[in-house]
Order: sequence, then C-alpha cells, then structure tokens
Amino acid sequence: MLTNDVIRGKVTQEEQVLVKGPDWPRLRFTVSLGVYAAALGAFTILVNILSQISPGADLAHKPLFQSLVLAGGGALASCLIAVPALWVLFGSRPKFTYSTGLRRPRGLMSWFLIACLYAFILPLILGGYFYEMATRFLAFFTGFMSVMEMLGATADQLLMAPFKAFTLGFDFFFTAVFAGVLFIPVAYFVDKINASKKAHVATYVTVPFGVICAILLMFWVTFGDLEFLSQLG
Repeated sequence: MLTNDVIRGKVTQEEQVLVKGPDWPRLRFTVSLGVYAAALGAFTILVNILSQISPGADLAHKPLFQSLVLAGGGALASCLIAVPALWVLFGSRPKFTYSTGLRRPRGLMSWFLIACLYAFILPLILGGYFYEMATRFLAFFTGFMSVMEMLGATADQLLMAPFKAFTLGFDFFFTAVFAGVLFIPVAYFVDKINASKKAHVATYVTVPFGVICAILLMFWVTFGDLEFLSQLG
C-alpha cells in the first residue's frame, strides 16, 4: 500500500515499515504513573483518616491490617481513574516507523488541568463506592460480617453509590486536591523522561522513577509528621 508520504516523495517505499510489537513507550508511561496514582489513592485515604481524629487525641495510624485494607480501596479507586485515562492520553503509536512527533510530552499547564480533573473525580469514586466497600471488607475479614451480609452490603452500596458519591465524597475533597498537586510534578517528569531521545534513559528510568516516587510518598505518610498530615484532610 502506498501512503501519501510515499506518493509525495517524502519517504521511499522501502522506508514505509509498519510498526509491530508491544507499544513500550505507552506501557512505560501508564505503568509508571499508574503505580504512583495507586500510591496517591492510598495516601488520600490514610491522610483523611488522620484528619478525622478528634483534637487532643493521640495521632496514630490504624493497625497495619486495617490500614492496608482501607489504603487498598483508595489505591484501587485511583487506578480505576488514572490507568485508563493515562493509556488514552498517551495516544496510539504511529503506524509507520518514519512517523515522528505524534506523541510529544505534555507541558505543566496540561498536567495541571489533568490533575484538577483527577482531584475532582477521585473523591466521588472514593465516597461513592471504594471507601465504603473497603470498610465492609474489613468487617468481613475480621468476622463482624457474614458472607450473606457482605453480598447484601455490596448490592446496597451499588444502589446508593450515586448519592454517597457526593455526601461522603466531600470528606475526601481537600485531601484529593493535595494529591492532585503532588501528581503534577511527578507526571510531568515521567512524561519528559519517557520521551527522552536517549533510548536507555526512556527504557530504564521511566518506570523506576514512578515506583520510587510512590515509595517515597508511602514512606512520608507512614513516618512523616502526623500533625501536619492530619491538617491536609
């Protein structure tokens, strides 16, 4: 098949090679920021729990198992938003090997707008479904809820999700806004690194950078100043 570029003489027919195989740049981009987004979701839940502790009471995280289950709900909610959005945002790859410049990295303003949308949707998803379901799973795992009660609670949660998205979701709004702020610089640099002209930098730095940022965020929320973190909810 002759493309317009071949007809116009921009490339030879021999250079018109179809791109095949995995779309590694898109996969790196999505995995790196997807891992970081999961950490942001967990961060949002854990910080919000701290903010609900009564003034004067000792600030402390919940026991490890409870924290893991609740933070897992936040991570799942964040991934549900971020991973499909990031995959679509990056765009499909050029059809031919000579195509260039079709998937350029986004600027800070673009990431600011994306973060605003993320910060708006995350509380709705958390309040509408994932946080409530995480508390129900916790009750089930600790023996306070039977299998039938769990199934009934799941159906009830699905029916009430549109209402609870706004009533309970508002509790997570301010923490989600801060999570959106934290998302901007990491997303910007992941995008830049992934688009690096140095193949070894794009290949071997993109995903580890996102993972390291996620680990640092979890380290901060676990061992950081709880008094400061509690004010972010």
